[in-house]
Amino acid sequence: MRLTPRFWLSQGGALVDTMLAHCGLAQVPLFMVDGLLSAGALVEVLPAFRPRPLDLHLVTLGGRRLVPRIQALLSELTA
Repeated sequence: MRLTPRFWLSQGGALVDTMLAHCGLAQVPLFMVDGLLSAGALVEVLPAFRPRPLDLHLVTLGGRRLVPRIQALLSELTA
């Protein structure tokens, strides 16, 4: 599917605000709109065109003990 946008926004919050103002469609990460979808404030219109999940890599210094905040992030990401 090829769409011709009338304007571009690169900030996720601005995209969500634009959708809430009924000014267009946007593709944003689910965590940004999950509550709005559940509340019925937004409706998913093209579920067949969801992008594939992106791989995420965490690179650390080998042989060193991870600091607690990095260990917490790693635990959260692997959950």
